[in-house]
Amino acid sequence: MRYSKFEILRILAIMGVIILHYNAILLDYVFENSINKEMIYFTESMCICSVNIFILISGYFMCQSKKQTLWKPIELWFQVIVFNIVMSLLSMAMNGGGSLSQLCKALLPINYFVNLYVVLYIISPYLNCLINRLSIKQLRRMVFTSFILFSIWPILQDILEAIVGVKLIGLSSIGAYGAQSGYTIVNFAMMYLIGAWIGKDNIYLSRKTLLVFLASVYTILFLWIRVSWSTATEYCNPVVIISAIVIFLLFQSTNIKDSNIINGLAQASFTVFLLHSYFLPYAGIDKVANLSLDVLIVHLAITCIAIYIISYLIYIIYVKATSSFFKSLKKHIILPQIKILREKD
Repeated sequence: MRYSKFEILRILAIMGVIILHYNAILLDYVFENSINKEMIYFTESMCICSVNIFILISGYFMCQSKKQTLWKPIELWFQVIVFNIVMSLLSMAMNGGGSLSQLCKALLPINYFVNLYVVLYIISPYLNCLINRLSIKQLRRMVFTSFILFSIWPILQDILEAIVGVKLIGLSSIGAYGAQSGYTIVNFAMMYLIGAWIGKDNIYLSRKTLLVFLASVYTILFLWIRVSWSTATEYCNPVVIISAIVIFLLFQSTNIKDSNIINGLAQASFTVFLLHSYFLPYAGIDKVANLSLDVLIVHLAITCIAIYIISYLIYIIYVKATSSFFKSLKKHIILPQIKILREKD
């Protein structure tokens, strides 16, 4: 069952990802020490938790599942490849040609988020077995221990590296090269675990307390980004993780009537994630980078909404175009193979 309050959060999280990548382009053009540069710091501090929120939602809802089908990863990878091919062909047509290596690359599901999410989805039944065998007290300890080992430890290493100016290879608890900005299956699994813990534990904080927490972490991130962008914007940064948790708890405590429209729009969030980076270079960000702040804010809002709407329409077309193919594939290939495997067992 889809709850619209969490679907709104999912939509906002994907919007946050668009804003992060909008900022990445904007940084190349905006003047130093300008109010527009301050806006980048502000929006970055608010949106850097977006990917973590997406994984929190998955952990919250998937923790009760005892098995997953491999069908979803196949669908996710297929969608990545289809869009890669289409966008590569369009790019070749617009640029008057391309290379064979470019087309071959499009045939691979190259997307860090998708591949880590697929791995997380595949191993989630085993994580769930562990989660559901633990008492609430044990689960709390596991979450706390994971937070220390995979958030605080690696971020302290990266801060130390930034201070001394030397790479401390081999010191991290995650891998040889520090926190790797949180782009690891370790961070995804930790966020999944935290989402499951929120779903199982009776966590209650008043809205006033949550808002105070949120204002505090946003202030810390805003100041931290100004000092060290690279460490402040790591997904495994403990302050980033806490901001994701607080926002999730705020939406969890909100009463929003379920809506088919909201739920339908949220179904396109994955497609938005895949396509937004193709659209952003054509948004004219460089032309508004140093205009007045209100113009920049309006441009940012219009860009996010336009990309979501366009991606949603593409998602509808994609679903209609591929639904019969997937039904046939399930009926004639997947289900017969599952039946054969069950008979062997």
